Amino acid sequence: MTAPPRIPIPPDDLLQIAGLVALEAVVALAARALVTHYPRVTRVPRPNDPAELHTARELIDDCERLCFALDAHRHELTRHVPEDPDNDRSF
Repeated sequence: MTAPPRIPIPPDDLLQIAGLVALEAVVALAARALVTHYPRVTRVPRPNDPAELHTARELIDDCERLCFALDAHRHELTRHVPEDPDNDRSF
């Protein structure tokens, strides 16, 4: 069995990727905590819902959008693999 190809990623990008992964995990955890604390947040909104429930829904939506943006940015960082001028790729 051969090992998967190694993609050279600059150390600065690795640090940024690690930060993005950590931030995404914290944002996802916050959204889950909101759903746990406000179980009614997942049902269809009703006119008599308290404002607190409405803002919790908005915050969960914001968390989801932020996670998508973080994921997209992380993929962009890993998509641009620098050219290897010596043609010395290790696989």
